[in-house]
Amino acid sequence: MDRETRIDDGYEEIDLREIIIVLWKRKIMIAAITAFFVLCGVIVSFRIAPTYETSTTLYLGSFSSNIYNDRSYAKAIMLAEKNLRSDETLAGIIDNYTEGSSRKKLLAFKEAISFRDVDNTNIMEINVQDKNPKQAVLIADRLLNVFMAKSNAMYQEKRQVLTDKIVVLEDAIKNSEGQFKEFQNRFNVLEEGNRGSSVEYELAASRMQQAMIEYESQKISLLEQIQSLEGQLLDYNPAVVLTPAVEPLAPVKPNKRMNVAIAFMLGLCLSTLLAFGLEYLKNNPIKLE
Repeated sequence: MDRETRIDDGYEEIDLREIIIVLWKRKIMIAAITAFFVLCGVIVSFRIAPTYETSTTLYLGSFSSNIYNDRSYAKAIMLAEKNLRSDETLAGIIDNYTEGSSRKKLLAFKEAISFRDVDNTNIMEINVQDKNPKQAVLIADRLLNVFMAKSNAMYQEKRQVLTDKIVVLEDAIKNSEGQFKEFQNRFNVLEEGNRGSSVEYELAASRMQQAMIEYESQKISLLEQIQSLEGQLLDYNPAVVLTPAVEPLAPVKPNKRMNVAIAFMLGLCLSTLLAFGLEYLKNNPIKLE
């Protein structure tokens, strides 16, 4: 058993020694090919036009809308993204900053814009990439303007609906109060004309008591409805830009270090594989019959 182990160790040492010998023998070729790939990686990285990215975050608001907002955070982000990614919105932005918008340009423009929710909340982050850092900021600002204009209009519309409901309920309270006071005045007149006990007076007093109960019950119900609507108004918040887009100082693409590192590893692997391939062909020449 020990003898077999020693034999196996000997083969492993021989194999490792042969590998090192092959690599050392072809070291110049390996170094040259690796250097060539690294040089190509450097050239490509510097020839690729840099891409800059800017981002902005906005709070979508807490009002319910079937276009831009919803009580569900995930759906709110999805709805906002769907509308901001629409051809109509993006084509308008392209026309404002470039000339001759085409379908191909529009698709490329869509790929340069991304949306995501921040920590599963009602906050959306918009990322814009462009070759020109100033252009990226302009596009992000334009997207914000489009969103804020439509979102604020819908927010004001929602608030107006609730405000109108509150006004209607307040008018109902005033009308009810006026009717009760009129009924009370009529009862007071009847009471002054009937000092003694009479059937008519007792009946009027009973009606007055019933009217007071109905009035108080109706008033409480209306006040509760008003309080509920006022609570909804307090919960309604408009969309707000949390962090505006700023001009990026450094590009996000290309990643020159990463490209050079990939080129180095690729060159090293290919040159090493080639070295072993040449060594194999040297030791095992192809015989042509």
